This record gives sequence, C-alpha cells and structure tokens, in this order.
Amino acid sequence: MDSDRFACAHLTGGLRKPPLFMVAYYVRHGVTSQATGLTVLPWGLGLVHNAAMESLAEAKSSVRTGWELPPLILYPFKCQPSDVSFAEIDPCPEETRRGLESRYAEMCMLCYLGRDLDRWLRQCVEMVAGNPHTDGLGESSFVNLLLFDPPAAVIRKMHDWDVPNFQLVFARAIGLNSVYPVPPAATGVSEPLLRSFHLYADALFEARVRLAPGAEIRHEDFDFEIYSSGEYARLLERDWLADATE
Repeated sequence: MDSDRFACAHLTGGLRKPPLFMVAYYVRHGVTSQATGLTVLPWGLGLVHNAAMESLAEAKSSVRTGWELPPLILYPFKCQPSDVSFAEIDPCPEETRRGLESRYAEMCMLCYLGRDLDRWLRQCVEMVAGNPHTDGLGESSFVNLLLFDPPAAVIRKMHDWDVPNFQLVFARAIGLNSVYPVPPAATGVSEPLLRSFHLYADALFEARVRLAPGAEIRHEDFDFEIYSSGEYARLLERDWLADATE
C-alpha cells in the first residue's frame, strides 16, 4: 500500500464523542430514537434519518444478486505540514502556526481521499442507472455499503493497511468532498475552520446522505474490491501479460 495514502488514519483527533452516523448498535430490529429522529439499521452499524428510511422503504425493489461494482482505487498523494507555511499568511506564534499547518495538511489529505471516494460513488450510481432491477438505489446506498456493510475482503485490507477506523476517515472525506472537490488554497481557509474541520466534515457528511437517499443494499448482493493505484496497475499488467501469452 502507498504509505502516504493513509497518513490520514489518525484524523479522529479532537472528536469528543462519535458522530451520529458512526455510533454502532447491534440489534435484530430497527430502533428509533425519539430524541434524534434516527433509526438504527437492524443489520449493524449505520444510522439514517427516519425520513430517509421512509424513502428507502418506498423506493426499495427486488434487486438481483451477484452485482460486481467497480473497484475502489485510491491514489497516492503527498501533503505534509512542511508543504505549506502560514507564516506569511497570518503571523502568529510558532506553536500556533505549526498546529494550523498540520491541520491544513490533514484537511488536504481528506480532500484527496474524498476525490477518490466520490469518483467511485459516481461510477456505482452510473452503473445501476436505468436498470429496472435497481430502482431506488442512490448514492447513499453505496455510501452505506462502503461504510457499514463492506465485503469482508475490504475490511481485511483496511486492517492490513493499518486503517481500522476507515469508516470515520472515509465519511469525513466524503463530507468534505461536497464543498472541496480539490484541496483549497491555504489562503482560502479560515482559522476556525482549520481548528474544527472534522466537525464540519461530520455535518457535511450527514447533509450529503440526507440529500441523496437510496435503498438499502448488502455486500452479499453487491461486491467490490479496494486497491491502491499501484496495486491495481500491477494487477492490470499481470492480466495483460497473461492474455498476451494465450
């Protein structure tokens, strides 16, 4: 795995409690919270708003099994605190400056990751569009599949890459992608945003999944693989060489 790619695995810092969408409940039946208006999905880890659940129930149709989704390919990037300096942008004490530069680098890493995840989500939506067997599927269908019910091979690979909290990292990257499809310039980000960008990312994620509801899908019906770009290139090269020798 490209080591720079998941330097963002530590981006849970500053979170005093898990965001609503990451609270894990293991129940046999959906549970509705009167305080939050959220329903716990009966199959595991997710929370969705009741309005979205109603939309899912109305839209859900029989889905054929055996769909092979596009692979999720994650590209390398390099964004270290040393790559940016706030000294000329906003003169401040050295300790404060270093903290802001570190937060900016973390935010940029999430933006790069969000670009890859957004690409995959769009590919999945395009793949099922117009198919009568997939009526009711939307972006949130694949978001929930990725975060809350991914194939076992994806979970194993994320642990092998030492990113056990990938759901939280991915969710924040997806949220930030809504407003920053590419990393913003350092001059275009305010200090309050940098200090608490993880909270903004959590809120943006929740807004994004509300705006694009979709029917629930399971990994038994929709399979996919996750690769680093280098790994995927080697896989393609191996396949091409095998075809050439036949």
